[in-house]
Amino acid sequence: GLPAHDAYHLVYRHSLELAPDRQTLALSSTTGGLWISPDAGAHWHCISRDLPPVAALGWARA
Repeated sequence: GLPAHDAYHLVYRHSLELAPDRQTLALSSTTGGLWISPDAGAHWHCISRDLPPVAALGWARA
């Protein structure tokens, strides 16, 4: 799940999106945070803590 240590960021989940690979998740918050999980939510990586509120997420094909 989300980090147990140094996780002092208030998170109200605003958007949660599952990638086409069905393993990668993206989660955004009303407080401007964006996290990615490459393993269906077992581990999370903070991408940004300073965005404006992110209302929606989507995946684009490269």
